[in-house]
Amino acid sequence: MRICTFHLGDMVLALPSDDVREVIRHDAPTPVPLAPPDVVGLISLRGEMATVVDLARRLGRAPPPAAGIGLVLRRERGTVCVRADRAGDVIDADDASFDPPPETLSGPARDLVRGTFKVGDGLVLLLDGSRI
Repeated sequence: MRICTFHLGDMVLALPSDDVREVIRHDAPTPVPLAPPDVVGLISLRGEMATVVDLARRLGRAPPPAAGIGLVLRRERGTVCVRADRAGDVIDADDASFDPPPETLSGPARDLVRGTFKVGDGLVLLLDGSRI
């Protein structure tokens, strides 16, 4: 499986590369009144509106002081831009190193994490892009 890795604080996360349309540096989003706390606002991508989601908040973590990048996801219900600290590599993850989510994973992360990959000496959490 080809995955697009990215960093959020001390975590290394990934999405299937087929889910990621592009990685951008985006301007400050326009706030949306009455939106959930993890929806930061809207940005315009070449005339198309994208909802900006703060993944740190969605995972129950403190939001970063400033997002460095946005991962633009392909979605049936519109375009979503996920904030992250920095991009990682696009890698071919070995299916043999895939494990289901750890039993100790709880809270909001339990719904978003599809599983884990062992990459080098570290662990990468594979997210379900359709649930973001």
